[in-house]
Amino acid sequence: MALKVAAVPGDRRFSKGESPALGMIAKSVDRPAGGNPQKAPDSDRSGRYRLQRVASNLMFEPARVEACKKQERVCTCHRWRTVGTVQVRVDHARNKAIFGGLESCSNVWACPICSGTITEERRHELQAAIEAWAKQGGSVYLLTLTLPHVRADNLSGLLKVAAATSQRFKQSKAWRSVMDQAGAVGTIRALECTWGSWHGWHPHFHILIFAKPDQLPAFEQLRAAWVSALLKTGAAGADQLNDITAHSFDVRGGDFAAEYVAKFGHEPSFKAKLDAGATWGAAREMVKGQSKVSHSMRGSTPFTLLVAAEKGDDQAAALFREFYWAFKGRRQLTWSPKLRARLGLDAEAADDEILERQANAPEFETIATLQGEDWALVLRHQARYQVLLWAEREGAAGVNGVLIALRDIERERPPDRGRPGQLENGDAHA
Repeated sequence: MALKVAAVPGDRRFSKGESPALGMIAKSVDRPAGGNPQKAPDSDRSGRYRLQRVASNLMFEPARVEACKKQERVCTCHRWRTVGTVQVRVDHARNKAIFGGLESCSNVWACPICSGTITEERRHELQAAIEAWAKQGGSVYLLTLTLPHVRADNLSGLLKVAAATSQRFKQSKAWRSVMDQAGAVGTIRALECTWGSWHGWHPHFHILIFAKPDQLPAFEQLRAAWVSALLKTGAAGADQLNDITAHSFDVRGGDFAAEYVAKFGHEPSFKAKLDAGATWGAAREMVKGQSKVSHSMRGSTPFTLLVAAEKGDDQAAALFREFYWAFKGRRQLTWSPKLRARLGLDAEAADDEILERQANAPEFETIATLQGEDWALVLRHQARYQVLLWAEREGAAGVNGVLIALRDIERERPPDRGRPGQLENGDAHA
């Protein structure tokens, strides 16, 4: 029984009816035994590779390649080789395959591949922090801070105003007084941003506060301090006083904070969310905010914009580029000094350290090695996802089967060589 390589949605070379037969017996990911196809364990991964290609296309600049043979790192992420070969590595206990020997951009904001790994690690850190504080008899509160915005606002300008307002807020006497009163030992601040067709960019903060139990009334006193900070920095005008008092500040406690942290890393697939029209409440996210996908443009995250751009939406493409440059280099999470030590946690790892640690984890065994020519073949046919899928199913034989199928395709029709001037063959330092 010859089965075909499982299709990635939107991939021309692996669209339905055109996938190459691999001559191996296995169940297709598109029809998992006894389950919903949308819940296939690798459906999120296929979506990440697909959207990462979209991000690469949007940020690719041919003139820059011609001038200095360099490009934005998201364009070369998981494409360019750092060494002569690419390793396909498998953790047999979890049946999970990854690539080794590839560059990573470590862009938690704009790269669906890197973001998935980094935010999952951050989710576990947040969960560990909450559990450690609970063991010490404390409670965790979720504070959400927003600021007025209109569609004409520039994102970079909004971020500057948001940062200035946040700084003034945390330097206020009210903040210091309430934190002392509540017995707070520290905070973790997360930055997030969405875009809406009515009101434009919407940057906002989520802050986890580690304090004594039963302190919601104390933290509610901070509403006036946030409103005052908005007025003093010019983020809001006096005519907006009623609106910002009612809608720019929210604080919730204990069980709610644990609930949203627990769901990080356990999202349904990209396709399931799109098909269901699922959206996420603004007050319920910290780490996974930038990676969520909603069905409409009313509350679009950066990855929602990638989905729309893939479908030919020029406005979504322009908005993603604006987001990319505005958020490049910014921190996603900011921990209070000494909080990690107080909770007994190790020092915070940088984003690139998290990716390197996974790529070199000892539980992964190298089962196949791809030479430069084979890796270029995989890239030309946008088959990174298929290589990992069949490595998990059939090991080295599965990887070899994908390569054989791709060579058969190239004998039947010329390959798509990519955009003019693009370094598309995966060379590390071409």
